Amino acid sequence: MNLLTSLGWRADRAAHLAALGDPALQAARVVRVAPGLYDLIGEGDLPAAHLCGALLDHPDPLARPGVGDWVAVRDGVIQHVFPRDTTFVRKGVGRSSAPQLVCANVDVVLAVTTCGRDFNPRRLERYVAAIYGGGATPVIVLNKTDLVDDIAGRVEAARDAAPGVAVVAMSALRDADLTPLAPYLAPGTTLALLGSSGVGKSTLVNRLLGEAAMATGDVRGGDEKGRHTTTQRVLHRAPGDVVVIDTPGMRELGLWRADEGLADTFPDVEAAAASCRFRDCRHDGEPGCGVAAAIEAGELDADRAASHRQLERELAREAIRDDARLARAREAEWKAVTRGMRTRRKLNRKLGLKDF
Repeated sequence: MNLLTSLGWRADRAAHLAALGDPALQAARVVRVAPGLYDLIGEGDLPAAHLCGALLDHPDPLARPGVGDWVAVRDGVIQHVFPRDTTFVRKGVGRSSAPQLVCANVDVVLAVTTCGRDFNPRRLERYVAAIYGGGATPVIVLNKTDLVDDIAGRVEAARDAAPGVAVVAMSALRDADLTPLAPYLAPGTTLALLGSSGVGKSTLVNRLLGEAAMATGDVRGGDEKGRHTTTQRVLHRAPGDVVVIDTPGMRELGLWRADEGLADTFPDVEAAAASCRFRDCRHDGEPGCGVAAAIEAGELDADRAASHRQLERELAREAIRDDARLARAREAEWKAVTRGMRTRRKLNRKLGLKDF
């Protein structure tokens, strides 16, 4: 298997490159993003690249490449971003409503959590909804199984939080092999790992790569919180022609346009909601609410229904904010176009030329 194929290059991407009509363009994949620079991997020794003007000035932040993206580069300048198979996008941290691309073209996302006191089913629901929303396959990894006696209880709680999602219980530090993850390590597969600090992502990445590629850090004994040992998103080539993308620990994960992912994460709540008397039922005390009836009958967990309602409201709020942000961006773009037209007319009049 050649280098590009081991990175996930396919016939459809080759056809797309050919359709661009520029034989000088070279395909590469984004390894790391730094301010103004993009580290790439592809055939030959590729220098860090810059963005062309059209990508640099694009009003949509998701139009610019991120880690895992396939790009077409010429003379150290990224000219084109290939269509993405999948994305993992989060809402900007803080009050920002701008979406932030975490990684792209990922087949499987390992949502890593600890079996210890930091285990949180509500956080898992949020992760899985975001993963489903971007089109990738989620897998929950319950790491640090040595911290608890009731591993089966943790597995059951994780499965309840994400029905139908595979759950792998392991200790990246102590287990002799990675057999539980073997189904997700097929050649040409791209894996991404995400989770909060201290859950053992860097240790797991080192095991996947077969070397100490990532620094690892201790966790605090009092609350099992960890330090940020991974500070940026990085793409690695692992043995067996597997691509691994590591991400920094996330203190918060704001959902962005993940409505379909929410439905996939909460099939039980969605099924109960289908029997609501009113189509616009908010499941918050309305008469004839199917969700309330399922909770009362013991068929649906009340905390899980509340989590679904919270995430649904969050997505609705962010959709409104994002629509407003896009409207402002379009207005600014049109103002720039208008200014350019006025400048051209003034120059034409000064030179005695006719406007077109």
